[in-house]
Amino acid sequence: MPRAPLTGPLTPGPAIDTSTVPLDRVRTAADLARCLDQVRRLAGAPSNRAIAAASGGRFGRTKVGQVLAGELPQRGFLVAYLAVCGVPEDELGEWLDAWARLIAVDSRADAVESLRAEVRRLTADLARAIETGARDLRAARDERDRALQECARLRARADDQAWGQVGSMRGTLD
Repeated sequence: MPRAPLTGPLTPGPAIDTSTVPLDRVRTAADLARCLDQVRRLAGAPSNRAIAAASGGRFGRTKVGQVLAGELPQRGFLVAYLAVCGVPEDELGEWLDAWARLIAVDSRADAVESLRAEVRRLTADLARAIETGARDLRAARDERDRALQECARLRARADDQAWGQVGSMRGTLD
């Protein structure tokens, strides 16, 4: 039995005028969310459920809420959402440019976080190596001190024996 397609037809909304939507000011996912909510209101304020239904199953109402709350959407979500809300197709490029700026920033943020994690890992490795080196150095110093003490003890014993022999030789010379 053939499986049903995962998505149905998308139902685009009637065209709206988005000239008041400040796409040029989008710098964060929250900015994009505000613009998307403004589009929703311009489209007659459909519910998240209605938007999800009109998307033909491309996303659910929960995802609509998450994006409107500031989550950065996937490209497919953005395209379908804008179509459902009636954004003219010839304006889609501006929206995708704004979205691409955010993706680039998000990617850089991920790269920065990845580098920070690497620095934390390397710092921990270095701290362990320093601690191990310090422990080995202390052990070597302690071993050296024991060896020096043993040398001093043996020298003192040898000196005592040598002086003892000198003394006994002196008695035989007198």
